Amino acid sequence: MRIVQTFWTAGQDPLKHAFGWLHPEYNLMSWALSCLSLREHYDEVALYTDSEGKRILIDKLHLPYTEVNVVFDDFPCLPQHWALAKIKTYSLQTKPFLHVDGDVYVSQPFSEEILTAPLVAQNREIGTGYYRKMMDRILSYHSIQLPEFVMKRLEEKTVASYNMGIFGGNDLDFIYRYCEVAFRFLRENRMNDPECRHSRVWCNILFEQIFLAVMADRENRDVASVLGRPMRDEGYTGKEFCDLLHFEEKPFFHVLGGHKRNPGICEMLARTLFSKSSDRFLLLLQMFPSQNVRFSEEKLMQSLSVSVEMCIARYEDFLISAEKEWSDIPPSEIFEQEKACLSSLSLIDVISTNLDKMVVNRNPFIKVFEFPLQWNLKATDIIRGKLRVNPSQVDFDVLVTPTLQGRGIREMSISNLGHNILVALNVGRISMSELNERLTPCFCSTMKTEGEKCKRLVLKELEYMVFHGIVSISY
Repeated sequence: MRIVQTFWTAGQDPLKHAFGWLHPEYNLMSWALSCLSLREHYDEVALYTDSEGKRILIDKLHLPYTEVNVVFDDFPCLPQHWALAKIKTYSLQTKPFLHVDGDVYVSQPFSEEILTAPLVAQNREIGTGYYRKMMDRILSYHSIQLPEFVMKRLEEKTVASYNMGIFGGNDLDFIYRYCEVAFRFLRENRMNDPECRHSRVWCNILFEQIFLAVMADRENRDVASVLGRPMRDEGYTGKEFCDLLHFEEKPFFHVLGGHKRNPGICEMLARTLFSKSSDRFLLLLQMFPSQNVRFSEEKLMQSLSVSVEMCIARYEDFLISAEKEWSDIPPSEIFEQEKACLSSLSLIDVISTNLDKMVVNRNPFIKVFEFPLQWNLKATDIIRGKLRVNPSQVDFDVLVTPTLQGRGIREMSISNLGHNILVALNVGRISMSELNERLTPCFCSTMKTEGEKCKRLVLKELEYMVFHGIVSISY
């Protein structure tokens, strides 16, 4: 079976852009482990990428792909529609294939049932309110045109979907038609035209995962599941899909979504790559000397210094981008979100005595500014002073949300714990007990033994986040 992968950099430098991971080096560690694990079992593993991707994965890391196709240098796609690059790769295949994402690692070959199936996906998904809310947001743009058969399915309570961490099969005719439906949707709605408001609508799950499910169901096509069972769209736990310390015990792993920012999972990824290929692990550390001090040199650090003015300008560009993206949100929608957060303040003292009843909701309009690796500390101090960050808080990021007042956006600092809370809430609204469970890996080993102390720290951080409109609570 032909295995293919897609690494589209979208004009970003993989040595500086994390692509959803805790740090850029973990993104490249993931690609290295994914490729190496596939090559252990398959003689044909092809990469579809752009010149920058080839420079990093092939010229620098020397990953053992058997075929490299540089096809994305002039790809007319905005970065937020990254799934379109994968669909482009699907459409280029001329014989049966399996496409494997760069955050998927296999410990054993796929079964014969999977290799001979007409259509394959990682697993069917059971849509919950998380996907429903996402689709309702897209449908609120009444000018967006969807295929009629897709519209009918979206009117149903449950959203049909497939996880595409692994996708492919032998029925190339169906796959070509599926790709064309996705291409036409983005083309006709001008999704990749930055001058069109549609371009700001995040819809990867719609045109990649939901389109496939709706088309397969409509034609009564069976889709073989690598996992072997359906999953709730918000049910991908780190224990089941990301426990790389037990690499040989499961057929595959998939570090998806917010798990990429979990420090414990990133550490497991590094250790697993070290065990599989210590040479490439060391090579990766050397590629990030500012992150790994034992490989750093003073002259290199001096050459990477950035002026205060450049840093502040970059931060201001971030604010302007947020203003532009949120300019078309109706004031009534922002009013209701702020109202929900303010209402939470009166509830939090009452509920804090019965935490099991607390449900935490994330503000859907949030952007986080993470200070880049090459960043002038004096610029950080300027922003620290602007936001009145406590001097004792060494590490912090900046979070912005739309507001009804002033410039239209609110800036505030957020701690590492607050950032981890947001990552945990990526799956949608969750109970306080589940939130505490998801945050446990983020605390050091000594803290984990003091469960009540951890819970108090989380509650205190939530109070801050509620006050600033980052989250709301209900029960």
